[in-house]
Amino acid sequence: MKYQVFMDTGDAVHLWLCPDNPSVTPTIEVSAEGREPVKLTATVRMEHFADLGMHQTGLVGFVVAEEQFAGIESALGLQIHCAETRLRIYSRFREDQHNSEKLFFFQPSAVPQMAMLSQLSRNFAIHHHFLESHSFDTINNMIHHSGRSVLLSGRVNLLRYADPLHVMDFKTATLINNPFNELAERLLLCRAVDLAQSPTPFDQSIKGLEAIADFARGVDLEDGKLLRRQFRMLSPEAKEAMSNPLTKMFGAPMHERVQRSHVTFALENLSRFDLVSTVPRCVEFGSILRDILGLKHFEYGESRTFKSAAALADTLARIPSVVDLLDHDLAFYSFVEEAVGIGLDSADVA
Repeated sequence: MKYQVFMDTGDAVHLWLCPDNPSVTPTIEVSAEGREPVKLTATVRMEHFADLGMHQTGLVGFVVAEEQFAGIESALGLQIHCAETRLRIYSRFREDQHNSEKLFFFQPSAVPQMAMLSQLSRNFAIHHHFLESHSFDTINNMIHHSGRSVLLSGRVNLLRYADPLHVMDFKTATLINNPFNELAERLLLCRAVDLAQSPTPFDQSIKGLEAIADFARGVDLEDGKLLRRQFRMLSPEAKEAMSNPLTKMFGAPMHERVQRSHVTFALENLSRFDLVSTVPRCVEFGSILRDILGLKHFEYGESRTFKSAAALADTLARIPSVVDLLDHDLAFYSFVEEAVGIGLDSADVA
């Protein structure tokens, strides 16, 4: 899906929405506080969409004005969603409520800090999480959103989006987990989602981790001897899914085999971020992030994860094949941990 909201004049919002199915005429839903939602079908024909083969008819444009949504100029909490996917594509900026910055929070952890994301979201007019569950085109549209006050977060490849993020003046931040803790959390998350056998808040988090889920389904995570044997017999798919996810995310191009040199690239890329910290220092991370952005509604405490994650991480750290799987990430994390410690300690002294 592709879309763009290119103008809000107060009395009208102008946008286009091009669905994945080029034969479908798109529909949006407009809502506001205290108002019944209104569904609208595209009425503006944009010929170049048809000329380029992006849509059969080019009927993808909308003008949402008084005639379509009465009282639009004074409507509080005005929002526009894609009626088919329920994706929010626009939310009107409110000076008294929203931060005017744009932030891309690279979230390497499969188990995100939900409390922090919830607190952060209150400060932004537009916010999208779990970006790994969206297509490249949709994420690109989110980044190129013409408005201010945008928060995006997810487990996506940095190199794929670094240039548009720079062009669109996004601030960038990340919170890095210890590689053994991260693998433990991924295994426990996949097991929890599998056992639930029904929709859970974390279903979106296992996008791309299907091979890990297959592995977790067949082992006893509390049996260290069995885990050791199972890790020696990993399928190629599971090995690829578990191998060095941090270095892949920050230093390697998509679908390229991770090498030691990518650790250096990842560290260089992180050096250009506005804020980098580690999960054990998340309280300091939250405090600094609040100051950098001037957030009005943000208080954040200790990190949260599965109760059994620490014990499983300790077990994984004693399995040689796991250490081999995470070799590059362990080197990467040690450098990040040291740099974060030096930075925070020097800030305390200052």
